[in-house]
Amino acid sequence: MLAGSLVALIAAAACGSGGNSSTAGDDCTRPLDRREWIQEDGIKGDPSPRQRAADRLIKCRTLIGMSLREARRLLGRPFEGSGTEFAWLLGDERGLIKLDSEYLTVRLRGGRIVRAEVTG
Repeated sequence: MLAGSLVALIAAAACGSGGNSSTAGDDCTRPLDRREWIQEDGIKGDPSPRQRAADRLIKCRTLIGMSLREARRLLGRPFEGSGTEFAWLLGDERGLIKLDSEYLTVRLRGGRIVRAEVTG
């Protein structure tokens, strides 16, 4: 039951308050596939499945307004973070030369996510 509610929450957030209008080809109508996000090879590829999912989460503003607890329920345990900034590993940085990793980084204010971005 909780999983169904979470999927509904994700879909509603993706389609709702982000200010993006949905069109037939818009990824914002498709909820995050958590199995794809947490699979072991989810950080391999260029871009990796996690990088593609993170791009969609940012574009659709899905995480904005969520609590850290809700984000953890969706994305799993953060790779690193404390206080008001947390990050999930996405994989090697995109491009030909891969020196660093990319992360989905969120910032919180008042216990809610106010910013989500890819950092490296």
